[in-house]
Amino acid sequence: MTNITINTGDQAAMKSNERPQVVQLGVAANILTPVYKKASDGKYYKSDADPADTTLNTVAGLVVNETALDDYGYIVSNKGTIIDVGQSLTKGETWWLTGLGTVGQYSDVQTGDAEVILGTTNDNQKFVVNIIELGTFKS
Repeated sequence: MTNITINTGDQAAMKSNERPQVVQLGVAANILTPVYKKASDGKYYKSDADPADTTLNTVAGLVVNETALDDYGYIVSNKGTIIDVGQSLTKGETWWLTGLGTVGQYSDVQTGDAEVILGTTNDNQKFVVNIIELGTFKS
């Protein structure tokens, strides 16, 4: 099991030119937390691969700064945005939504969970955003 985790207090470094979007989060979030926008209050919450509520399977973007509950934060969503997460990632790896607000390898996606690709690792071992909601569930 390999999840991307970033230590508290660390910050992701943007390595491409996308300007992050400022949003209000309805939950505390860490760097690379996948989030969706809740229609009822316009805030962003942690996405989840759980098939019980397919609303949660959508991903509007990935958080790039640590935030507290109801705090404003930054998200990115443009394909090709490069994020240095402060650790070496395996070149060519594909990263998936693996649970409530978590990013991991396909082996960490549970049977029956939504299949949502969040990004890949480039030749320089950096995270590259490429959000793809496949609309399928792991069998």
